Amino acid sequence: MFEHEKQLLEEHGLQVLSVLGQGGFGRVFQVYKEKFGVIAAKIMKEDDFEFGEWQTGIRLTKNVLNPFVVKHIESFQTEDYAVILMEYANMGGLDSLIASKKDIPIPLIRVIMRQIFEGLRLMHEKGLIHRDIKEQNILLHSPLGTFHVILKICDFGLVKSQKNVEQSTLVSVAGTLPYLPPELLLGNEEGDPLKADTKVDVWAAGIILHRLLTHSFPFKSTSLQAINIFMMRQNLVRPQSVKDDIVWDLITKLLTFDRKDRISSSDALKHPFFTGEQAMKEISPLSIELAQTGEQEKQRGDRNITQYDTESSFSLHINDIKQFVNKDPQSEMNQIQQQHKLPIPQLQASPKQPSSNQASDNFISLLPKSTLEPNRQINIQTQSQSSQPPQLKIQQVEEIKKEVSQPKSIWIKIRDDLLKPINGTQSQKQEIIKEQEQGCDYIIQRFEGNEDEEGRREAIKDGLIEGFNYALQNHELNSISRKYSEAFFHFTITSNQIRLLIYEKQPFQGLLRLLEHPESLIVGDAIVSIYNILMFATNTTSIEQQHPHFTSIQQYDGIRKIFELFNKNKSKHSKDTASICIGYLFRSQEIADSSMRVQIIKHLIFLLSDDDKWTKETSSYALNYLAQNTVNRSEIVKYIDLKKIEQDLKQAVNGNEQQKELSQITLGYSDAFCDLTAPSSDEVKQQIYNKNPYPALVRLLEHSNVEIVKSIIVSINNILLGGTKTTPDTQPHPHFNSFQACDGIQQIYSLFQQNRDKETKDRAAICIGILFRAKEIKDKQMGKDIIGHLKTLVTDSDDWMKNESKWELRGLAQNAVNKADIEAEGFVIPK
Repeated sequence: MFEHEKQLLEEHGLQVLSVLGQGGFGRVFQVYKEKFGVIAAKIMKEDDFEFGEWQTGIRLTKNVLNPFVVKHIESFQTEDYAVILMEYANMGGLDSLIASKKDIPIPLIRVIMRQIFEGLRLMHEKGLIHRDIKEQNILLHSPLGTFHVILKICDFGLVKSQKNVEQSTLVSVAGTLPYLPPELLLGNEEGDPLKADTKVDVWAAGIILHRLLTHSFPFKSTSLQAINIFMMRQNLVRPQSVKDDIVWDLITKLLTFDRKDRISSSDALKHPFFTGEQAMKEISPLSIELAQTGEQEKQRGDRNITQYDTESSFSLHINDIKQFVNKDPQSEMNQIQQQHKLPIPQLQASPKQPSSNQASDNFISLLPKSTLEPNRQINIQTQSQSSQPPQLKIQQVEEIKKEVSQPKSIWIKIRDDLLKPINGTQSQKQEIIKEQEQGCDYIIQRFEGNEDEEGRREAIKDGLIEGFNYALQNHELNSISRKYSEAFFHFTITSNQIRLLIYEKQPFQGLLRLLEHPESLIVGDAIVSIYNILMFATNTTSIEQQHPHFTSIQQYDGIRKIFELFNKNKSKHSKDTASICIGYLFRSQEIADSSMRVQIIKHLIFLLSDDDKWTKETSSYALNYLAQNTVNRSEIVKYIDLKKIEQDLKQAVNGNEQQKELSQITLGYSDAFCDLTAPSSDEVKQQIYNKNPYPALVRLLEHSNVEIVKSIIVSINNILLGGTKTTPDTQPHPHFNSFQACDGIQQIYSLFQQNRDKETKDRAAICIGILFRAKEIKDKQMGKDIIGHLKTLVTDSDDWMKNESKWELRGLAQNAVNKADIEAEGFVIPK
């Protein structure tokens, strides 16, 4: 059977990689096809399969914006078989969490169930009943190049479609016994045909929630007899292990025996378990980071970002679930590529997201530069001319390992060694330092280039950071070798959860003291460690608020010490990182020291043209944070002087010389300006508008660099959106005249006509739609093109683009001529 199925797949151009599993409706293979990459193929015997109902499931999920179902790619039939090609979920099934026998924290359960119920809600709204919801039919997927984990409902073999969503429909008894609700298992006394609605899936979701909390079913065993007794007695007993009243209340509403009283998937999402104060407090910092990163990407024009990517309550970070799921998607993909010699491209993260095999976003690493993405990390070992070996020989490290066999014991030993003061005779002092450096070498050997989050967590739990704090705060500086600073540094190349644990141990005093060390490499380790701790906290509060670590740094006079390091010019890397740290720390807060303000801002703007991509991007972030304060922003605008750029570009140059002038403006500058426009308040956008930026921005639309043009059209879009709120919707856009004065409308229309890429074309249409609010588009061809394109965007897959196009059509319709053109051919203007 297996060989026959494999041959069938190969005949259709699919390379079989492995067997993923087998269920009641067929066998699932992991396959490869160049067109799709690595996907899953499900083969079913035609005789055993109701293809019509399966097609209903495909039809209702394929074109619905529901990221929480497995995407069906295509299907085909032979005389004996039906084959469904679908996306491959690379982290296995939800059942693996329960099988782990580990207690799953309620915040993690909450985000898992939220995704499940949202997937069900979107299905149920379309009249789709799954009928076989269980852990094995809910898969986990982490898109390569991201830290997101998305739950995917799969296996639509029992799908049933309701003609009327509000009514029940006739069904046969099918599904998996422990997940069947009373209305299907017990039937009815009259013996009438069984009817069911979407509450079938809600009951099954309640069983899943019960199992995630307790690792058990709500009945004594999964035998039919035990389940029937449970159903007939209608006695749902609260296990002693369930302490949370709110989650138990939700379970009772999901596992209500009378389906008429059972809540819907939509109502479940409104339950206090998901919406209450406790739920909001318990959102993971990593989830908040994912959502804020998603929002930033959306503001910058990334059309792949969905509403769920920007809501922290839906965001599930891979590091929050990794300990329960023994899966590493990137490693698996690498293994597949090597094993089968497949030309699988290694997916890269978007410019603001880390790849899945990295520990976190924008951290700095000591790995050789050739192995790094330059926009993620800084190499500081390349500066080293030190003859001191960076770590102990492997044999020596092994001796340390032999001393204490358990990791917990070694952490306590290293901590206790670090807590020893360096006192006594010279030989005694040397022996103490030797012991401490051996511990540091073990840390370096253990963590260098290794995520090992659990190891770091255990070490912190056993007091290792306190040991370092004591050593860095109390040892004479000349007795602190590079081993100390490098070992501490490796603790900070990790997830944001671990960085939070480090921050809670108050490490800044010792790290700031190291900035005065005479050895530049130790200073480099210290400032990078400070940056890594600062960076993770940036996304935990609003961009309009002071950086949450400002006070912790300032209580040790840290701002002055970092600025002194900046002025010492010990090394380029230390100077650059110091300026970035100050930029982060003074987020939305005036740099009161005018000299510091000028020097830091000028240097950060200088870094926008740095050869290193990470440096360019991170300095851009720092400038954006500073620009949330009006005084800082005024200083920044002095040096990103678009008016001067415009004047320079208007010099009497021709042909290649003109292009040469444009080419001098780099992506760093355009991105920096874009970061000033979003995320930012309407007040910031208005102040930017007051600087008359449009002539220079419009000129840059002719740049040969496609990415610069994208960045500029997004900036124009953001400024225009800020202006829409300053006058009533029934009046023309307040920026129309200033934009028209620099021939901006014609330039954007020309960009629209070039069809460079969909994103740029869509943004151009949106901009023109904004500008002609309540104003007739007198150029008939332009009006036809722009209105026609905006009408197509009303059904666009990108939510932001879809909503914006509706706004622009409503704005255009404030003019009678435009309104008639929009309503042509029976088009209904969106409400």
